[in-house]
Amino acid sequence: MPQDALPHAGLLRATDRFWVGDPSADLLPSGRHVLSREEVEVAQRRRLLRSALEVVAEHGYAKATLTEFVDQAAVSRRTFYEQFENKEHCFATAVALYTTAAHQVLADLVHTTPDPDWQGRLRAGVHGYLDFLAAHPAYTRACLVCATGAAPSVDAVITAGRAHLGDILSQLHEEAQAAGAAVEPVGRDLMDFAVGALADAVRVAVLRSGVPSLPAVAPTVVEFTTRMFTARG
Repeated sequence: MPQDALPHAGLLRATDRFWVGDPSADLLPSGRHVLSREEVEVAQRRRLLRSALEVVAEHGYAKATLTEFVDQAAVSRRTFYEQFENKEHCFATAVALYTTAAHQVLADLVHTTPDPDWQGRLRAGVHGYLDFLAAHPAYTRACLVCATGAAPSVDAVITAGRAHLGDILSQLHEEAQAAGAAVEPVGRDLMDFAVGALADAVRVAVLRSGVPSLPAVAPTVVEFTTRMFTARG
């Protein structure tokens, strides 16, 4: 699903993309450079979003400060306020961007894995999604643990993200039905309830065993979803 179709799309810009690789790649060269103003702003914004997640993961949202965001991103306060209204706006945007990236991994694997069996595509999507989360422990902790109850706009992002997960699973269910698979009807209310339960289970796994343990949860998530799709009411 494109970013502009998400309920929290107002927080994101067309140039916002999840970052990978060496964070130093976003540091601007000293002295004169040939980067355009837009390229500079994109790099600074990306550093601020990354620093927001890292600082909150380390200190928690309540104790995290705008000054820490700015210092870790190596930008000025003026630059911060050119991009964001306040700490909440910056963190909510960071959560929205990371959540979008993680959910896109799930959606891509669920809908493009060359497996005629919906259960095979479900397994591929769940494993890919949890592997993605495990590969970015600080960002995942910030979004799954520290973001809960952090601020109204952050809660709205979390709610929108869960709705997006529901959309992904609903589409998989519809595709399975269209292919004649032995699946039972699943209403949207039940789908949303299941997504909430799964999200909370993943969060508890992080609290108990840490982010790197998340891939081990995949079989349970797959089994839960499979039973929901196939259970007779």
